[in-house]
Amino acid sequence: MNKIGKILFALIITLFMALLVIYPAEFLATGREAIRLCFDVIIPSLFPFLVAVGILVRLGLPRYMSRNLSPLMRPLFNIPGSGALALVMGLISGYPLGAKIARELYSSGDCTKTEAERMLAFCNNSGPLFIIGAVGAGMLSSPAIGQILYISHVLSAILLGILFRFYRGREQLSLPVTAVAVRVEPIQGIVNNIGDAVYSAVQTMAKICGFVILFAAVVVALPSFSGEVANASVAGIFEITEGVLLFSRITTLPLPVKLSIISFILAFSGLSVMAQVAAIIKGSGLSMVPYVAGKFIAGLISAGITYAILWFAPVNVEMQTFAERCVVEYLTRRIPPLQHFTNSLTLIMWTLLGIVGTVIVVRMFRKVK
Repeated sequence: MNKIGKILFALIITLFMALLVIYPAEFLATGREAIRLCFDVIIPSLFPFLVAVGILVRLGLPRYMSRNLSPLMRPLFNIPGSGALALVMGLISGYPLGAKIARELYSSGDCTKTEAERMLAFCNNSGPLFIIGAVGAGMLSSPAIGQILYISHVLSAILLGILFRFYRGREQLSLPVTAVAVRVEPIQGIVNNIGDAVYSAVQTMAKICGFVILFAAVVVALPSFSGEVANASVAGIFEITEGVLLFSRITTLPLPVKLSIISFILAFSGLSVMAQVAAIIKGSGLSMVPYVAGKFIAGLISAGITYAILWFAPVNVEMQTFAERCVVEYLTRRIPPLQHFTNSLTLIMWTLLGIVGTVIVVRMFRKVK
């Protein structure tokens, strides 16, 4: 950062601190809500995934997947089979687990730098619990719309992955794995792996929650514009949840247009998630450029798919009043933390079963061929 940039950044921070002093009540209320969101939703939902992935990587599962799933992942996305773990976990858990797995695979030597940057672009996504539950059922009062948004989200990630297979496509590929490398360790080794995975997960959760709280305050400090669309758009650029919530309250936009914009915000992820990803890959040597470019392209693809689905299959939704929607939001946000935790464990179990099933099918196909 040059001298002028440092001065501007210092001025912005000074202004932000002044607003904290002038409007303490607003920032205090927002901070409390952000902290409650972290403890009630984010930590019980995401922490089990972080620990599970850390243990699986340390036990050598990515190398086993690389050997068996490369015939599927290499032609589609030009990444090793271990990238299936990043793709699947990234699609069912939510931001920023996909980025965490990509960094883990690169650090452990299971992929090259270019392959990790490809994974960053399309494997870091929002999850079904958030899109279908919080956005669809909670904010838009329609699980069916949530399902449309999630389908668009998944398809945009897959299409972006196919597009990014050409990113630095002539560079050297990761070395093929010729032997199964899942390590069978004594009890002490397993305990150490679990301890390392938990420690790493705690560090990652601290970074994620820190940015959630910070950007919740930043959104409060943003200037207010004359139009609802302008305010919602600016909020969506900074923070995904606030942007989607504000757009869900707008009644002047046609439903296909509004949902397409929400679909873009969900795939784009916002500066808050991008800051989380930057903190996760810090020191790894991975570049944020393909990630930021990929999320913008994914947003456009997702918005286009959502609009096309609603064009060919319109959804009639009886929009609730603002007061009724607030009640739904309150009930949605007050799901017990233990329920979020058990939902995450269930998704992890089904994901592992799905990966095992895919490995079996691929191996059977290779034997027949």
